[in-house]
Amino acid sequence: SGPGADEDLRNYYRQQLERFGREYLYGLLKEKDALAARRIDSHDTNRIIRALEVWEQSGKSIVEKQRDHRFGEQHYDYLKVGLKMERKLLYARIEERTEEMLRRGFIDEVKWLLEKGYPEGLKSMQSLGYRHMVNYLCGLYSLEEATYKMKSDTRQYAKRQETWFKADTEINWFSYDDFTSLTKLVEEFMTGAEP
Repeated sequence: SGPGADEDLRNYYRQQLERFGREYLYGLLKEKDALAARRIDSHDTNRIIRALEVWEQSGKSIVEKQRDHRFGEQHYDYLKVGLKMERKLLYARIEERTEEMLRRGFIDEVKWLLEKGYPEGLKSMQSLGYRHMVNYLCGLYSLEEATYKMKSDTRQYAKRQETWFKADTEINWFSYDDFTSLTKLVEEFMTGAEP
Protein backbone atom coordinates (compact mmCIF):
# COMPACT_ATOMS: atom_id res chain seq x y z
CA SER A 1 0.00 0.00 0.00
CA GLY A 2 1.41 3.32 -1.04
CA PRO A 3 0.59 6.79 0.19
CA GLY A 4 -2.70 8.21 -1.02
CA ALA A 5 -3.04 11.20 -3.28
CA ASP A 6 -1.89 14.53 -1.89
CA GLU A 7 -3.60 17.16 -4.03
CA ASP A 8 -1.52 20.01 -2.60
CA LEU A 9 1.69 18.20 -3.50
CA ARG A 10 0.36 17.30 -6.95
CA ASN A 11 -0.68 20.86 -7.60
CA TYR A 12 2.75 22.09 -6.50
CA TYR A 13 4.47 19.81 -9.01
CA ARG A 14 1.96 20.72 -11.74
CA GLN A 15 2.84 24.36 -11.13
CA GLN A 16 6.53 23.49 -11.35
CA LEU A 17 5.82 21.74 -14.63
CA GLU A 18 3.97 24.75 -16.01
CA ARG A 19 6.61 27.18 -14.83
CA PHE A 20 9.83 25.33 -15.65
CA GLY A 21 8.85 22.58 -18.09
CA ARG A 22 8.98 18.82 -18.34
CA GLU A 23 12.79 18.53 -18.39
CA TYR A 24 13.04 20.38 -15.09
CA LEU A 25 10.47 18.10 -13.47
CA TYR A 26 12.23 15.01 -14.79
CA GLY A 27 15.53 16.40 -13.46
CA LEU A 28 13.95 16.68 -10.00
CA LEU A 29 12.88 13.07 -10.21
CA LYS A 30 16.41 12.00 -11.20
CA GLU A 31 17.80 13.86 -8.17
CA LYS A 32 15.27 12.52 -5.67
CA ASP A 33 14.47 9.06 -7.05
CA ALA A 34 16.95 7.88 -9.66
CA LEU A 35 15.45 4.38 -9.57
CA ALA A 36 12.06 5.67 -10.68
CA ALA A 37 13.63 8.03 -13.21
CA ARG A 38 15.26 5.07 -14.96
CA ARG A 39 11.85 3.41 -15.37
CA ILE A 40 9.63 6.37 -16.16
CA ASP A 41 9.63 7.96 -19.60
CA SER A 42 10.76 11.57 -19.44
CA HIS A 43 7.57 12.60 -21.30
CA ASP A 44 5.17 10.91 -18.89
CA THR A 45 4.51 13.86 -16.60
CA ASN A 46 1.65 12.15 -14.73
CA ARG A 47 3.88 9.28 -13.62
CA ILE A 48 6.75 11.67 -12.86
CA ILE A 49 4.48 13.72 -10.59
CA ARG A 50 3.12 10.59 -8.88
CA ALA A 51 6.67 9.29 -8.28
CA LEU A 52 7.71 12.65 -6.78
CA GLU A 53 4.58 12.65 -4.64
CA VAL A 54 5.32 9.15 -3.28
CA TRP A 55 8.93 10.14 -2.59
CA GLU A 56 7.88 13.27 -0.70
CA GLN A 57 5.30 11.40 1.37
CA SER A 58 7.22 8.24 2.18
CA GLY A 59 10.90 8.87 1.54
CA LYS A 60 10.86 5.69 -0.56
CA SER A 61 10.98 5.13 -4.29
CA ILE A 62 7.67 4.36 -5.97
CA VAL A 63 9.51 1.42 -7.55
CA GLU A 64 10.18 -0.05 -4.08
CA LYS A 65 6.55 0.49 -3.11
CA GLN A 66 5.37 -1.29 -6.26
CA ARG A 67 7.86 -4.12 -5.71
CA ASP A 68 6.66 -4.59 -2.13
CA HIS A 69 3.07 -4.73 -3.34
CA ARG A 70 3.79 -7.19 -6.15
CA PHE A 71 5.10 -9.91 -3.89
CA GLY A 72 2.25 -9.77 -1.42
CA GLU A 73 0.17 -12.70 -0.35
CA GLN A 74 -1.76 -14.51 -3.10
CA HIS A 75 -5.52 -14.33 -2.58
CA TYR A 76 -6.59 -16.18 -5.75
CA ASP A 77 -5.67 -19.22 -7.78
CA TYR A 78 -4.64 -17.99 -11.18
CA LEU A 79 -3.00 -19.09 -14.37
CA LYS A 80 -0.80 -16.75 -16.36
CA VAL A 81 -0.57 -17.38 -20.07
CA GLY A 82 1.61 -15.55 -22.56
CA LEU A 83 1.41 -15.76 -26.33
CA LYS A 84 4.61 -15.45 -28.31
CA MET A 85 5.27 -14.89 -31.96
CA GLU A 86 8.39 -14.71 -34.08
CA ARG A 87 9.51 -11.08 -34.04
CA LYS A 88 9.48 -10.75 -37.83
CA LEU A 89 5.82 -11.85 -37.91
CA LEU A 90 4.96 -9.62 -34.94
CA TYR A 91 6.44 -6.59 -36.70
CA ALA A 92 4.53 -7.44 -39.87
CA ARG A 93 1.33 -7.58 -37.79
CA ILE A 94 2.12 -4.18 -36.27
CA GLU A 95 2.60 -2.75 -39.78
CA GLU A 96 -0.72 -4.25 -40.94
CA ARG A 97 -2.58 -3.06 -37.84
CA THR A 98 -1.29 0.50 -38.24
CA GLU A 99 -2.32 0.61 -41.89
CA GLU A 100 -5.74 -0.82 -41.01
CA MET A 101 -6.28 1.80 -38.29
CA LEU A 102 -5.51 4.55 -40.78
CA ARG A 103 -7.85 3.02 -43.40
CA ARG A 104 -10.66 2.85 -40.84
CA GLY A 105 -10.53 6.56 -40.03
CA PHE A 106 -8.05 6.91 -37.18
CA ILE A 107 -6.95 10.35 -38.40
CA ASP A 108 -10.57 11.54 -38.40
CA GLU A 109 -11.01 10.22 -34.85
CA VAL A 110 -7.99 12.16 -33.59
CA LYS A 111 -9.09 15.27 -35.49
CA TRP A 112 -12.56 14.99 -33.93
CA LEU A 113 -11.07 14.70 -30.43
CA LEU A 114 -8.96 17.81 -30.99
CA GLU A 115 -11.97 19.70 -32.36
CA LYS A 116 -13.99 18.69 -29.28
CA GLY A 117 -11.38 20.40 -27.12
CA TYR A 118 -9.31 17.50 -25.87
CA PRO A 119 -5.84 19.04 -25.50
CA GLU A 120 -2.90 17.41 -27.24
CA GLY A 121 -1.04 17.27 -23.88
CA LEU A 122 -3.72 15.02 -22.34
CA LYS A 123 -2.22 11.69 -21.28
CA SER A 124 -4.55 9.69 -23.53
CA MET A 125 -3.63 11.94 -26.47
CA GLN A 126 0.04 11.12 -25.85
CA SER A 127 -0.48 7.37 -26.19
CA LEU A 128 0.72 5.28 -29.12
CA GLY A 129 -0.80 6.40 -32.36
CA TYR A 130 -2.64 9.38 -30.96
CA ARG A 131 0.47 11.48 -30.39
CA HIS A 132 1.70 10.67 -33.87
CA MET A 133 -1.53 11.72 -35.53
CA VAL A 134 -1.73 14.84 -33.34
CA ASN A 135 1.72 15.80 -34.61
CA TYR A 136 0.56 15.18 -38.17
CA LEU A 137 -2.61 17.24 -37.73
CA CYS A 138 -0.63 20.05 -36.09
CA GLY A 139 1.77 20.12 -39.06
CA LEU A 140 4.82 18.82 -37.20
CA TYR A 141 5.03 15.63 -39.32
CA SER A 142 3.93 14.64 -42.78
CA LEU A 143 1.49 11.73 -42.83
CA GLU A 144 4.31 9.50 -44.04
CA GLU A 145 6.55 10.57 -41.10
CA ALA A 146 3.74 10.18 -38.56
CA THR A 147 2.90 6.70 -39.86
CA TYR A 148 6.55 5.64 -39.84
CA LYS A 149 7.05 6.91 -36.27
CA MET A 150 3.82 5.27 -35.12
CA LYS A 151 4.98 1.89 -36.48
CA SER A 152 8.47 2.33 -35.09
CA ASP A 153 7.30 3.37 -31.62
CA THR A 154 4.82 0.48 -31.54
CA ARG A 155 7.62 -1.97 -32.35
CA GLN A 156 9.73 -0.48 -29.55
CA TYR A 157 6.79 -0.76 -27.16
CA ALA A 158 6.32 -4.42 -28.11
CA LYS A 159 10.01 -5.07 -27.36
CA ARG A 160 9.69 -3.40 -23.95
CA GLN A 161 6.58 -5.47 -23.19
CA GLU A 162 8.41 -8.65 -24.13
CA THR A 163 11.29 -7.77 -21.80
CA TRP A 164 8.88 -6.90 -18.99
CA PHE A 165 6.90 -10.12 -19.27
CA LYS A 166 9.99 -12.32 -19.60
CA ALA A 167 10.86 -11.35 -16.03
CA ASP A 168 7.63 -12.96 -14.79
CA THR A 169 8.52 -16.61 -14.20
CA GLU A 170 4.87 -17.54 -13.56
CA ILE A 171 3.88 -17.02 -17.19
CA ASN A 172 3.27 -20.17 -19.23
CA TRP A 173 4.39 -19.29 -22.76
CA PHE A 174 2.76 -20.67 -25.90
CA SER A 175 3.09 -20.01 -29.57
CA TYR A 176 0.21 -17.74 -30.57
CA ASP A 177 -1.23 -20.51 -32.79
CA ASP A 178 -0.75 -23.50 -30.43
CA PHE A 179 -4.40 -23.81 -29.38
CA THR A 180 -4.11 -27.49 -28.49
CA SER A 181 -1.45 -27.09 -25.78
CA LEU A 182 -3.00 -23.90 -24.46
CA THR A 183 -6.47 -25.42 -24.21
CA LYS A 184 -5.06 -28.48 -22.43
CA LEU A 185 -3.31 -26.32 -19.81
CA VAL A 186 -6.41 -24.19 -19.20
CA GLU A 187 -8.61 -27.28 -18.85
CA GLU A 188 -6.15 -28.83 -16.37
CA PHE A 189 -6.14 -25.60 -14.38
CA MET A 190 -9.94 -25.31 -14.37
CA THR A 191 -10.43 -28.92 -13.22
CA GLY A 192 -7.57 -28.87 -10.74
CA ALA A 193 -5.72 -31.67 -12.55
CA GLU A 194 -1.94 -31.82 -12.36
CA PRO A 195 -0.28 -30.79 -15.63
